[in-house]
Amino acid sequence: KKRFGVRFESALVVWHFITVLFCLLLDHKRVEQIIEQCYYCYMNKKIPRHLIIALGEHTYLMLPDRPLVDFHCYIVPVEVRCP
Repeated sequence: KKRFGVRFESALVVWHFITVLFCLLLDHKRVEQIIEQCYYCYMNKKIPRHLIIALGEHTYLMLPDRPLVDFHCYIVPVEVRCP
């Protein structure tokens, strides 16, 4: 079937592609908001980098801003699963 000089199937494919791109954009914005709110996300630009002691492949070692006891450190996964 042709509608408006364009095949209906190709118009559906284009519409589906635009819908998928829009959903990916919304998901990206949602992930960015989660990262900005999470204090321990390594990708967060607001994380105090001066407190990071060591960076490994899967974890990093970080000093707390308010330690509970002497020599208290956080061992944090690089990819934190934020709620």
